[in-house]
Amino acid sequence: MKQRFLKMGLVAGASLAVSLPAAALTIGDIEVKSRFGERFSARIPLVLQAGEDVVPACVRLDDISGPNGGVPTLAAYTMSLAPVQGGKSEVLLSTSLALTEPVVRIGLVIRCGHKTSSSREFIVNQKLADTTKKK
Repeated sequence: MKQRFLKMGLVAGASLAVSLPAAALTIGDIEVKSRFGERFSARIPLVLQAGEDVVPACVRLDDISGPNGGVPTLAAYTMSLAPVQGGKSEVLLSTSLALTEPVVRIGLVIRCGHKTSSSREFIVNQKLADTTKKK
């Protein structure tokens, strides 16, 4: 009996996923440019489809609820949207003060009106980023 309900749930979930429109906007991987103890600086690339445009008012950081809810969020930040060639843009994030938390959570949401085009959560471990940077 449990297997029957599980199969029904999987089929229902799959049909729901098929019925939703695919988002053409893609949020890339975050590139952290700062080290722990410095002012935070990062860029997040956005890939747009032909004819798409992202308005800065539609881009924001939000608390995306999930399993990482206990990780502090990035606070007191400045965000801007910069156009890049070839149908790409990038979100630039920075803080005026050094971060005191080695790990922060960043929830990037791109939404105009009631429709969310795309969202992605990043967990940034600045101490780990320090070891992976080329010197």
